[in-house]
Amino acid sequence: MKVDIDTIKMCLSRAADIDDKRKAQIIEDILFEARQTDGETKPPKPKTAFLGIINDPFGTIAAAAPKGVEGWVVKFPEERNPADILNELVYAADDFNLTPAGKRMPIKTFAETLEFLPAKLAKEHGISIKTRERVYFACAPRRLFELTDIAREILRDGEDGKDGGNG
Repeated sequence: MKVDIDTIKMCLSRAADIDDKRKAQIIEDILFEARQTDGETKPPKPKTAFLGIINDPFGTIAAAAPKGVEGWVVKFPEERNPADILNELVYAADDFNLTPAGKRMPIKTFAETLEFLPAKLAKEHGISIKTRERVYFACAPRRLFELTDIAREILRDGEDGKDGGNG
């Protein structure tokens, strides 16, 4: 929290039992400490990446998902291998199951892990769960669609300054 020096001066002026010399010394000490903390720099935050975890309970994604698939998004440190994140989620769920709350209602599936795992346990394993509810993922084709000849003509006409035959 940052406090303006004028606010501090105003608060000190209200204090009747502090003499002016002492008030000036307090303000000088505050300014000195503020200059000291300005020189300190925070270490840079580690870069992170996102991983979409797709819900595939039956093991069939490729052709069976014309409307897309559902899953979750988690954030993890960039230097870690994305393939290890699922194992970390298993370990985090296992840690939760050892707690009193986990003994009452143990986590048994990935869906339960991603929806109910406490953020504190996920953070201990270097993971931040960004979506507690399932989100939809669409499968993208390998290449962008190729423009048809008609679409290319329309685009060329627009580049040449033609109005596309409308006048």
